[in-house]
Amino acid sequence: MHDEKIALEQIQLNEKQGQILEAYLKLSERLGVEQITMQKVAKAAKVSLGIVHYHFNGKSGPSLMDAAIRYVDQESIRFINFELEKLNLSNKFSGVDDYIKILFLWIKSKTHHSKFYLYHYYHASVHRSHDELARFYITLMLKRLTSLLYLGIGRGFYPKLVKVEELARDLHAQITGALILTAYDPRKDSLTFYSSNTIRACHHLIKSHHADCDE
Repeated sequence: MHDEKIALEQIQLNEKQGQILEAYLKLSERLGVEQITMQKVAKAAKVSLGIVHYHFNGKSGPSLMDAAIRYVDQESIRFINFELEKLNLSNKFSGVDDYIKILFLWIKSKTHHSKFYLYHYYHASVHRSHDELARFYITLMLKRLTSLLYLGIGRGFYPKLVKVEELARDLHAQITGALILTAYDPRKDSLTFYSSNTIRACHHLIKSHHADCDE
């Protein structure tokens, strides 16, 4: 429950801390997380090593890894919520399709965030200290998908659906797998390819949960 309490609290960063974390994330994308040292982060952030240690990895402060996980999770939620709200207010929102497009937009526009976030899925599976935090954010994503499905039903995007929570889990698995493949596929058209294929696959999943479906 300790990690869940942390997850509920927004990480508050000053300008220097944000500068250091952004340098850490960009280095992680370029070199790989396992190759990062505090000295490399200090050089990339153009600050002294002492400044990095002062803000992170100290006795009272979070480690760079912990802070980066919370920061990227928080920023991804902010990005997605902003884009969803913008579409909602403009009456252009069209359900799960738009949610998928926003996620792929995030992958494209924030590559150093998205690749670290997807790395965290792996990291949490082998490092006990972060698995509660990962589960918390996965739960948030499932709740968002469930809400979008009910919103879609209410607005007439979808007919009446059965087993909506189960459908949200199916959609989450489909979308997350596609995001991971997109982030590490070197082909120039990978984002367009996986985005369109994910939307199409999710259409089939949603259709399979129509209340009048014969299956």
